[in-house]
Amino acid sequence: MAATDFTSAGRVVSLVAPDAVSGGGSLTGIELDSKGWRWLHVTITIGTMATAGDGSVTVQEATTSGGAFANITGAAFTLTAGDDGAVLHGMIDLEQQSRYIKVAGTVGATGATDISVVGVLYGCANTAEYIDATAGGADELAFTVLT
Repeated sequence: MAATDFTSAGRVVSLVAPDAVSGGGSLTGIELDSKGWRWLHVTITIGTMATAGDGSVTVQEATTSGGAFANITGAAFTLTAGDDGAVLHGMIDLEQQSRYIKVAGTVGATGATDISVVGVLYGCANTAEYIDATAGGADELAFTVLT
């Protein structure tokens, strides 16, 4: 695989918007079309975690938009009761998965859990087709920090 210039070939997507999920509740993220991308880095951020009962978050795939989603083997995160402030992450090779991706899960039985899930797509096959880096575009780079 050729080196990737992240500033021109990356996209950050909110898979599950930051929210408080009620005890015993479930979360379902957006459906992400991964066409043209090589990798997906998934990051789960937990604010306050429910105090009773564990939960889980899985990354799922489907071959068609709106199709039947199935868990991706190995792409599961365990949420541990009372694990406030945790950050969990994993990497998915999109060449090995179906085109459509989403995140789903459940939280502990008692109390609310503050949670969000962000995905970073990179390794774009054709930046002219899949990247919109124009001002105000979906992939506009807001800033670059040089050290």
